[in-house]
Amino acid sequence: MPGGDPWEARTPFDRMMDEIAGASSLREIDHLCIEVRRDFAGDPRLGELEAVLAAKRRLLVRAPDGAGPGR
Repeated sequence: MPGGDPWEARTPFDRMMDEIAGASSLREIDHLCIEVRRDFAGDPRLGELEAVLAAKRRLLVRAPDGAGPGR
């Protein structure tokens, strides 16, 4: 762990998955879509990230107030 920070020890893929999980608006998801396509272009896991983003988008759209599940 560089500097003793567990966040630093995580892979970029893991960090992006955490960001997607924490997103609470469609605007955040739109921004993360751009980041994912830029940062993971050519990565074999790009499709997995795009599928998670699509699922998160569906969850936010279905939320009664548009802010996300449980909000």
